[in-house]
Amino acid sequence: MARHMKGYSSKRGAPKVGSSFSGQSNSAHEAPLPSHTNDSAETSNDLQWKAYESLHFLLADSGIEKMKATAAQALTEHGAAKEDEVDHLEVALVRENSLVYRLRESVKRLEAQLSLARQELCQSTMYAQHVVELREERTVTLLAAQTAKSEVERFTMLVADLQSRRLFADLPLS
Repeated sequence: MARHMKGYSSKRGAPKVGSSFSGQSNSAHEAPLPSHTNDSAETSNDLQWKAYESLHFLLADSGIEKMKATAAQALTEHGAAKEDEVDHLEVALVRENSLVYRLRESVKRLEAQLSLARQELCQSTMYAQHVVELREERTVTLLAAQTAKSEVERFTMLVADLQSRRLFADLPLS
């Protein structure tokens, strides 16, 4: 059988790389040429040669397909990693937008509190001014009261003096 011929693999029936095929040399890059000794052997050799070529191209194609699959898988993984990164960034952006919203709300509340504090400060200033005015009026009133008291005391002394003079005037001189 052809499988037991020199230069063929015992399992597949394909020529071994570097083996001679019907006495002809075979390099690693050159395909072995079939022998032309007889028609039945030639047909068998042609079929084996075609099977070898098909297997060689199939292996070459599968290597390319493996590289394509590996590249596609790498691109898919890279794309998935980028999608994960984008998702992570979107989550971070949502968090930051939420933080910005909360900060804006806090600023609005603080502005409202500041406005109320300004109003209270204006009212306090008005009250303080009113208190100062009342103190000034009180001081003026106290001074007026002291002046009035002094005048009353002086008037009382004058009345007492007049009464004592009148008493002396009514007394006989004897």
